Amino acid sequence: MGAEYHYQAVVEHPELGHLTWNLWEYPEGVENHSETDINGHTLISDFDYGLEHEPEDDDDHQQWYVDEVVSWFFKRYEHPAVRTPYESAEGGYQYIWGGPIDAREAIYEGFPDLPDSVAEAAVDVIEKQGTEWVPIPSDEDYEPVDEDEHVGDQQEPVGDEIGPLPEQAPGIAFFAQEDGVIDVDPTGILTGTDLSDISAFSEVISQACDDLLVALEGSNAYATIAEAARRYRRALMAEQRSLDLIFALGVRLESARARLQREIDSGDYPEMAVTAGEALDSVLALHGPMIFSTERGRLLLSNAEAYARTTEVTEEFKARARAFASAVNASKGLASESVREILTDVNADIGEGVHPERAAAVAGTANRNFLVTVAKAAISAAVAGATAAVVGTIGNAFTASVPGGLFAGAVTTGSNVAWEFLVNHHGLLSDLIATSGPDMSWLTPVLNWVGATRGQKSQ
Repeated sequence: MGAEYHYQAVVEHPELGHLTWNLWEYPEGVENHSETDINGHTLISDFDYGLEHEPEDDDDHQQWYVDEVVSWFFKRYEHPAVRTPYESAEGGYQYIWGGPIDAREAIYEGFPDLPDSVAEAAVDVIEKQGTEWVPIPSDEDYEPVDEDEHVGDQQEPVGDEIGPLPEQAPGIAFFAQEDGVIDVDPTGILTGTDLSDISAFSEVISQACDDLLVALEGSNAYATIAEAARRYRRALMAEQRSLDLIFALGVRLESARARLQREIDSGDYPEMAVTAGEALDSVLALHGPMIFSTERGRLLLSNAEAYARTTEVTEEFKARARAFASAVNASKGLASESVREILTDVNADIGEGVHPERAAAVAGTANRNFLVTVAKAAISAAVAGATAAVVGTIGNAFTASVPGGLFAGAVTTGSNVAWEFLVNHHGLLSDLIATSGPDMSWLTPVLNWVGATRGQKSQ
């Protein structure tokens, strides 16, 4: 929260001696404490003194305060999906380290004199990432772990009970890099007729994106729209155009537009300039026909129809999916920054836009494809230390579904992180399966095997 400032006024009185008036400022702009030292005399009446700054017209100055408060909060609290045990049979998260914590209450308790404008702005930033928080446990909160226990020592065979892991579905896809870190895999690369079919659309849409970005330049109020449009245009004009990514980013832009319109209608945001609104409407009006003009696009739109659900079911799915994205974000070494950003964004968009089923499909497919990649890396970590005899017992269905390099080579750090991710988030992933539909049913036997394997290790 920055430095603490101490102000002091000193008077050497000829009869009363050394007198001091002290005031402490922490964080900057907030009076933390004051104290008058009258050298042992009785205080009858004191000066009226306190902290007073000249009013700041610069919004950046208040933003600095907000950023400091947010930083303070995230050093002390985290989303329960990060490491809080989750048990469906027991009603959800088991708050063994305290909580749940409300961000607003935590901030006002930590800084009772913080201006409301700063506190509420900080709460808005924090609650965009979640509304339920828990204290970050210290090292003393954990029981000591036997250092000899390691997943690489696992000697139990992986049987056919897992079954073949599925291929990744059309949509945002992923792959494990050589170091095991999961990154985005551009799929649905357009060639031939499909590439030709979108050319006429892409030039017009690209120009509309440029017009939109120019119209929004210098306006922080529409930064989310501008960033979504920038990413969409980048994918649209890439040397290798991934229709899967273009489709997903177009849906993201639609979702951002819907959220912005709600905020405009509620009075929280001003109306967009006419030129910006027209440019954005042009992009969105052309996005759908462009996607539909390709065979791959028609497949993506058809698959999205399977995600049409009631509002109640969609909200439950969104809650589990956002918790899942938070858990991925917190797992260091599991996924690249691009992957973490994508999963956070698409899961926050579930149920948004004029076609909520499309936003749900983008998120559901991305989650599924990511977990397919995680499962393959995790299982390879579990069997990496097995003997040749044990390897020989592994079912053909499993070995056919795991890339040879991952299985045959030495286990990577990323593979171990993937294994730990499945172990640590068994309950969360089980609930994600329950709210995601049949496309995620393949993960249940994987989690069962991981749980049984982990249980055998702990005996």
